[in-house]
Amino acid sequence: LDVPAGSAPVKHLLSDRTGSLHIVLADGTHAVRSDRGLQFVADSGPRPQALAEEAPEPLSICEAGDGSVWVGYRQGVVSRTSGLQRTWHRIPAGESGSPDSSAYLAADTAGRVWLARRTRLAVWKGTDWRVKQELPDQQTIVAAARDGGLWVRTGNRVQHFDGSRLT
Repeated sequence: LDVPAGSAPVKHLLSDRTGSLHIVLADGTHAVRSDRGLQFVADSGPRPQALAEEAPEPLSICEAGDGSVWVGYRQGVVSRTSGLQRTWHRIPAGESGSPDSSAYLAADTAGRVWLARRTRLAVWKGTDWRVKQELPDQQTIVAAARDGGLWVRTGNRVQHFDGSRLT
């Protein structure tokens, strides 16, 4: 599979449950390779203000339980792709565009999408993010754990989040 000449470098790959390959380039371009060939995802609405002056810089990718593919960006925004349509979603109020706005995502074993950003861990609830845990450090990354919880890196520590508390 060749990425079109002149494209930005490939940043993330995700093979979804249907066998399609999601390719996210360093400039935020999102393409899907399926049995229909390579197709590019189109925005179904305007991009957030945080992306008005610079290209999105993708940091993480995950697949939700409904089959949608989510990408978190350095600019503190996330996108949700269903089929070949991408929508943009805001992050918890009061944090967009602030220093270290990076949005890291993970999907748990129940298919819920989690956002780790700055000092907060939030879950997507259909129309917005609900903060579930305040975190002790702004340097945060998240990954799914096999037991249904999450692994959360804050600063130099890695902790387990069981859905209600960090241990």
